[in-house]
Amino acid sequence: MTAVTQGDSSSVPRSASAASSGPRGLPLSLPTVAPDLMAIYRPRARQLSERISAAICQEVAGFSTPTMAAAVLEAISAAVNVFIDALSGAPVRGREIADHFRRLGTLKGKAGHDLDSMNAAHQVAIREARREIRRAGAEFGLGDNVVNALSAAVMDYQGDLHQQSMAGWVKGRSQRRRVCDDARDQLLTAMLSNTSRDKIEEAAGSCWQLPDVVAVATTAADQATAAAAAALTNGPRSIGGIRNGRLVLVTSEDLIEQVATMLAQHSPGVVAISWGVAPEDTRHGLRWAIRALGLVRQGIITTPPDRIVRCHDHRADLMLHADPALSRAVALDGLAPLLAEKPHQRTELWETMLLWLQTHASAPTLGRELGVHDQTVRHRLRRIKAMFGPALQDPASSAQILQALQTLRATHAVPDRPSK
Repeated sequence: MTAVTQGDSSSVPRSASAASSGPRGLPLSLPTVAPDLMAIYRPRARQLSERISAAICQEVAGFSTPTMAAAVLEAISAAVNVFIDALSGAPVRGREIADHFRRLGTLKGKAGHDLDSMNAAHQVAIREARREIRRAGAEFGLGDNVVNALSAAVMDYQGDLHQQSMAGWVKGRSQRRRVCDDARDQLLTAMLSNTSRDKIEEAAGSCWQLPDVVAVATTAADQATAAAAAALTNGPRSIGGIRNGRLVLVTSEDLIEQVATMLAQHSPGVVAISWGVAPEDTRHGLRWAIRALGLVRQGIITTPPDRIVRCHDHRADLMLHADPALSRAVALDGLAPLLAEKPHQRTELWETMLLWLQTHASAPTLGRELGVHDQTVRHRLRRIKAMFGPALQDPASSAQILQALQTLRATHAVPDRPSK
């Protein structure tokens, strides 16, 4: 049986090889093996395809899923059949085989696998194909030159196929990024809405590893924040987006300081961060952070040197200004006896009562702070105790009175303390 149609089995130069149409029309330069020999070998094609596919699925991470394994076997089978057709001189359909490998690459890209696995699969396919060529060469009596020529052809052929799979991988990665971006945006919307923990975890899916405790950072959205938004919202550690003219970022509690620092570096405005909350309470964290930014604008909270306002440090202010109208109404009702006094006396009693409830200091200490005699302080305290009675002895009631004093001072319902 004749092994090759050109030259003998020991000498087949590549220049004398037949050129067949490979993937995307690229030529396959192959020694043309006798059709009757290829007819004998052809029944083994399926076994070879299964052996190469099995090696890839076993040795390379990410190829063992049912969908991926089926796609690998389909692509390898098509590639082996085209290679055998080309060896026997039959016409081959390069575009069809290229489609198989682009689809395989697209699946890998959409699954989020990196290029290392693609390259590893490429090397496994070459290894198994060259082993088969050496085995078949020995069985059919092909010379070393023919075996070497076939091995080189396999390298070229597999290289072409790898390029097709890489093109598919790029496409798949792009599709995955769009899908993931949409999923992350939907997740952010769910976290900022009144959504249950179960539904938030379902929305997170594979697009983000949901922390047990999250925190929120926010600042005004403008062109200066674009770089920070791109870097931080697309990263594996945080999600974010623009909501009502603000850049909102959600991350784990332990990373919020780092995220806020990066955000402040890319934004000229003030950044506010919440304390840690459960994922289903993310909307509350954002609400506190937005309120903190509003208090900065009102001058109630002073902007820190690093331009990061930490809500945890301003809980009292946030609670005090949660509903200014309601807080003022409650305070006016709770301080009715004091507000009934004449303006000048009301101011004196106000400043004394506020300082006393804040410090519980002695009359001499309060007198020095207020710039009056300690006997004056004692007189004022007696009047205050007569107005509010037992309420000043109850910790909860005295705390409410102190909050009412602070609320009305913040809303300018009572004159500020006169200058000394």
